[in-house]
Amino acid sequence: MRPSAALPLLLPVEFSLMTTMSRGFITGLVPLALLPWVMDLRNATLRSLLTGAIISIAWYINPNSVIFTVGYACWYILSQRPRPKHALLLLIGLAPGTIAHCISQLWCTAHVDRIIHRLRPEQLAFDPSRMLDGLSRLDAHFQWLMPLVWPVGSLVGAVLIALLVLAVRRRMWPLVIGLAAPVVVILLSLGMEKTHEGWDSVFFPLSRMFLALPLLLFWALTLFIGEKRSSVGPIIVVLLLAIVAVAWKVSIMERTTLVQVKSQRQWVDVRPIAQLRQDAYRLRRISDRYGVELILPFSGNLWPQFRAFLHPVLEPRLPPTYLVGYERRYWQRDRFSKAVVPVVLFVGGRSERWSTIMAADRRFLVDHAPGEDDVHVLVGNTLPTDSIANWLEGQLGFY
Repeated sequence: MRPSAALPLLLPVEFSLMTTMSRGFITGLVPLALLPWVMDLRNATLRSLLTGAIISIAWYINPNSVIFTVGYACWYILSQRPRPKHALLLLIGLAPGTIAHCISQLWCTAHVDRIIHRLRPEQLAFDPSRMLDGLSRLDAHFQWLMPLVWPVGSLVGAVLIALLVLAVRRRMWPLVIGLAAPVVVILLSLGMEKTHEGWDSVFFPLSRMFLALPLLLFWALTLFIGEKRSSVGPIIVVLLLAIVAVAWKVSIMERTTLVQVKSQRQWVDVRPIAQLRQDAYRLRRISDRYGVELILPFSGNLWPQFRAFLHPVLEPRLPPTYLVGYERRYWQRDRFSKAVVPVVLFVGGRSERWSTIMAADRRFLVDHAPGEDDVHVLVGNTLPTDSIANWLEGQLGFY
C-alpha cells in the first residue's frame, strides 16, 4: 500500500460527484492507473513502449489528461539512461492513441452528417487576455481539487509552484522539468475560450479541465518522500487523515448533493425519475389518443433532451422521438429527417405563438393534459420532418 492510494479519500464530495457521472470528465485519467505497474517492469524497452502507449490512450480518451502526462513523460525520459533511446521508444509507444485519433478523424470527415456537437476553431484559439482573466480566478478553475483544504482551489496552484521550487533547491532536475511542463500547459490552456466554459457546478465545472492536478501533486510528493513500501509513518498519517475526511464527507453528502442539484443553470438539468416517468406516460397517452407516429420535442432547454433520449426507455410504447435542432442519434436523422410523417406531436413553445400558428392552420390540435408544456398534434402533415420542424422553430421564436 502507498499513501498516494488514499488520494480519492482526501478530495471533497464535489470531486466524487463530478468524476462519477457519465459525462467523461475523468475517463482520460483512468488509463494512468496502469503507469505504476509499468514502472515495476524490469525490461526497460517494454517499460518505455508501454508508458508511451498508456499516455497516448489517455490523450485520445480525454485531453484533460495532458496536464499530468506531459510532466510525467518529461520526468520519465530524463530519468532513463540512455535518454535518447528511451525518448524514441516512448514516442514509438504513442502509436496506439495517435492511430486511434487519426482513424477517428478520418471517420468524422467521411461522416460529417452524423456530427452534431463540435468544437469551433475560436474555442481553441489562444488569447493572452483570457489567460490573465483565468489567473485572477484560479479558485474557480481549480475548484474542489485541493485535498483536505477543499474550499480554496487556488491552493493547488500554490502547492504545485512550491513543489517546483523545492525540486529546484534539491536539484531534482527530471522532476523540475516534470513539474514545469504542466505549469506551462496550464498557463496556455487558460488562454483558450474552451477552458472558460463552465461555472461553479459539479455538473459543468470549470475545474473539469484540471482534474489531473491532484494526481500530479501526489505523484510529485511520492518522489520527494522516496515512498518506500516499508515506510509505515506516511501511511499511518495519510490513513488517519483519510478516516477523518471520509467521516466529514459522509456527514455532508446529502446537503452537498441537494445544493448542487438545486443550483443548475443552462445546459444542465436534473429531474426526479418519478417526474420523468409521469411525463413519459402523459405523452404516450396523448399519442395513443391521436394516433401519433412521431414526437418532436423542441430543444430550447435541457428538458426536451430528456423527452427525446430518455422517455423511450421509460415508456417503451412511446412513438419514436426526434429532437428538433439537436438530434445526436444519426439513425433517427437518417430515418426521419426527410420522411413525411402524417401525424406528429410537438412538445414545447410559448402558448401565444402557438395560438397564432393554430389560427392559420386548422390541422394543429392542442392537448392541455397536465404537464410542464403544452402539447400540439399536427394531423395530415405533408412536409418532411426537418422542413416542418425548422419552420415551427422560426414561428415559435427559438431562433
